[in-house]
Amino acid sequence: MIRRRIRFASLVLVVCLAACGGSTSPADNQTQIPVSCPASAPKEGATSARCPLEGLECEYGPSADPSCNALVICSAQAWASTRLGACTTSPECPTSYAQAPGASCTASDTCAYLQGQCICIGGADTTLNCTTPQPGCPSIRPHIGSACDEDSQQCTYGVAVGFDLVCLDGVWRRAAFQGG
Repeated sequence: MIRRRIRFASLVLVVCLAACGGSTSPADNQTQIPVSCPASAPKEGATSARCPLEGLECEYGPSADPSCNALVICSAQAWASTRLGACTTSPECPTSYAQAPGASCTASDTCAYLQGQCICIGGADTTLNCTTPQPGCPSIRPHIGSACDEDSQQCTYGVAVGFDLVCLDGVWRRAAFQGG
């Protein structure tokens, strides 16, 4: 009698899970949950703003140079603020990306634009050399932590940290293949 009740209870549980969209298969438990950054930058240590994935990085700010923007990282179920480095965009940069390639510059010039990064190269006759994203990549560098569609897509927007991105699990992340 007890075995019959246990079987009946197990059957009811399986039917209920299936009807409610639940999972009865261990393989289903590996389904990826979409991860996204909050719409606005969470405060340091905030736990109320959903911190969905350990190590998730979210970039906030208007600059084309990710080192000039705020970066928050999901760590231990809370948000921690950091920077990718010193904000390096030179005030001597041309005002638009279209004017930058081949423009004369000084050796320390690094120019960030929404379309890519330009750095000063050369000897006595220095000019800006600009990076443009690969075909199929967004023409404007997405923020780290923003949504993306093509998993494993890698896009290079410059040589500094944060300019190389890869789409993983629907989110743009800093890529391991960074040039600088």
